Amino acid sequence: MRAASQFPFKDEVFQDWLIAIANDQIACIDDNEDAGQLGYLTRFQQDLKPLVSPKYMAHAVTELDALRDGFVDLGTHCIATFVSLIFNVDFRSTVADFFTTKWYNEYAMKRITTTFDDYIGDYSKVLHHSLLDILIEELADELLVYYLSSVRNKGAKFRRTDPFTEKFKDDILTVFEFFQNLNTRADLANLVTVDFAIIKQKWRVVDKMVRLLEADRAGAVLVYEEFKREYWDLQMNWVEAVLRSRDDFDRSMLSGVKAKAAEVYVERGPETIMSKVK
Repeated sequence: MRAASQFPFKDEVFQDWLIAIANDQIACIDDNEDAGQLGYLTRFQQDLKPLVSPKYMAHAVTELDALRDGFVDLGTHCIATFVSLIFNVDFRSTVADFFTTKWYNEYAMKRITTTFDDYIGDYSKVLHHSLLDILIEELADELLVYYLSSVRNKGAKFRRTDPFTEKFKDDILTVFEFFQNLNTRADLANLVTVDFAIIKQKWRVVDKMVRLLEADRAGAVLVYEEFKREYWDLQMNWVEAVLRSRDDFDRSMLSGVKAKAAEVYVERGPETIMSKVK
């Protein structure tokens, strides 16, 4: 169930406004030739063409393509802001309990995915179909970033005697079940085309975190090296926070990892999810 905020009316109005702005951007560029409906930008291009020289039109096409990209970028930005608002309003207290003692006995991840279900169910009726996949992908990514970042929560601590590996597994299975089932929901038929394999692959980074928590003191260095080679933008501040959350942390463990970080050279590539985890 979607959480009630301190100012529910204002929040809901802002959310609806964001969706409306996102829809407007797509409406400007959405061409449905089968139905004989062309977007604003295509109609503008058609009206402009007979009025200018071929040389000028060639230049104009480049500018129109850039404008088209701008519409997409603004629509995507609105969706990202919408998702950010969900986490700041609905989940602020929930994510604060991740990796604390309360985490083991509660079903926070299930509550989160249930709230996702409510939002998707509500807004899939009004959101342009091309933006629905973006909304789902943003929800999956933002949840992953918050989850990994929760290692900095006050009271976050992993004790050797606690069943944290089982709890991680339970959370991940809950996430996978939710996103995998979206493609088979009757109310979302022909609307959702998200590739679950991509979401699943991104979430496998959690296994790297668990391995950092499980490894013995010497093994943590090797786990870090493997992690860094796969995720070139892995940030040392976050790795340090993970190590410090272990109940057996000592300075020698961190020193060993930092020494290895100074030795490891990795090629820069496309940004991974770890670029967002500070």
